[in-house]
Amino acid sequence: MSGLELTLQANAKLNLTLDIAGRREDGYHLLDSIMQSVTLSDRLHLVLQSGEGISVSTNHRILQGHDNIVERAARLFLKETGRKEGVLIELQKAIPISAGLGGGSADAAAVLLGLNLLCGQPLEQASLARLGLSLGADVPFCLTGSTARVGGVGEELEPLPPMPECSILILKKGRKPSTAEMYRRLDEALKRDGSFLSGPFTPGTADALRHGDYSEICARLGNAFEAVWDHTALEAEIYSFGADRVSLSGSGPACFALFSDSGCANAAYRAFKSRYRSTYLCRPARCGFRVLDLRA
Repeated sequence: MSGLELTLQANAKLNLTLDIAGRREDGYHLLDSIMQSVTLSDRLHLVLQSGEGISVSTNHRILQGHDNIVERAARLFLKETGRKEGVLIELQKAIPISAGLGGGSADAAAVLLGLNLLCGQPLEQASLARLGLSLGADVPFCLTGSTARVGGVGEELEPLPPMPECSILILKKGRKPSTAEMYRRLDEALKRDGSFLSGPFTPGTADALRHGDYSEICARLGNAFEAVWDHTALEAEIYSFGADRVSLSGSGPACFALFSDSGCANAAYRAFKSRYRSTYLCRPARCGFRVLDLRA
């Protein structure tokens, strides 16, 4: 059917924990992570129409004119299903790119889910997850979202009870080396001193989530990349506003802080937003995406 339109909200993710569980022979690192959807989100408008070709427009200049993950997701879906329609995609970015927040993965997941809905759901969830994994390790999680333990190279998902309600401050300060470079640094540090990591963080945090114990979640969470990413001064400043826990998401550079006191969170947001443009205040989300509008 042509002429259908769909608008979706694609939520960012945090790594409440990130442990390195090993490494495959092909060099891919095996993860043991707890991912959490948050209400910081992008918006995508998809149009299925007669003709062929994929057109992507976006408000983010870096993504304009590039073969980005959104276009690749659409192309992959059309190839998998044998569909011949044209696809128009309008992407309104709010999630910062290259931040460890899964923005590109969330957008790719939204395209796969959106096109599947527009085409009458020809693909089951397992097929969407397989396609998503070929686009990025975070995409399978973003297809469902909420709270989950993620293993392997992103293909193993174990749903967990939702994160207790809290305020979440996210702050991206500066740039980081590529994800590949961050993994290289972590590997080198592990070779020098295999005991330098303070984890594993994931098992204890998973247990705390099962018990709904917010204080214990804050005490247990952590990220292996904190060992090779120094944000000590910024972390101390965030704690001065009453944060319950500060940690890193993905391989950085975005850090996040959990607050049980919304007043403290708002004060921290105002203070940091005046200095760092990529500062956000959000809450845990119970889904990776949300359909906002569907029309013929």
